[in-house]
Amino acid sequence: MIKTEKYKKLLYRRSFKQSKPITTQTDHPVWFSNIACYGEEDSYGPIVSTYASERSLCLIPLHTMKLRKELYEHIKKDINGTARDKHVKLNHLEFLLNPDEQYSGGISNKSLHKILKKIFLSDGIDGTIIDETKADELCCGISEIVLWNFPLNKL
Repeated sequence: MIKTEKYKKLLYRRSFKQSKPITTQTDHPVWFSNIACYGEEDSYGPIVSTYASERSLCLIPLHTMKLRKELYEHIKKDINGTARDKHVKLNHLEFLLNPDEQYSGGISNKSLHKILKKIFLSDGIDGTIIDETKADELCCGISEIVLWNFPLNKL
């Protein structure tokens, strides 16, 4: 079984325009922060929206390389054992789990989360979490919570 963490705190999202309510699911992952004043206004936008989860979120932790390797091995074993999702190319997944790719701000982060959603949504997992206070030296960066399932209420 894959390691998960429960999260039941407020989430924040910066933007340049007033955001629409987030529905239960979208085709793409959505990024949040666990810190109200994360990032710069000129980069992320001046408007901060606050969300409360309706229940504890079930998140895959990606704080350390050890956790990322365990996730990769879990998916590799699952694909080889049950062939749950033959569309996942393991070498591509291993590349996407590299923190340098995930924090690049590019397409790799979005691609990783689309793959993880495809694999874990039916298991009741809502997304991923990186907590900078738990990160190792290879995974250091700003905290982020990425959701593909949204049991949230905008405050």
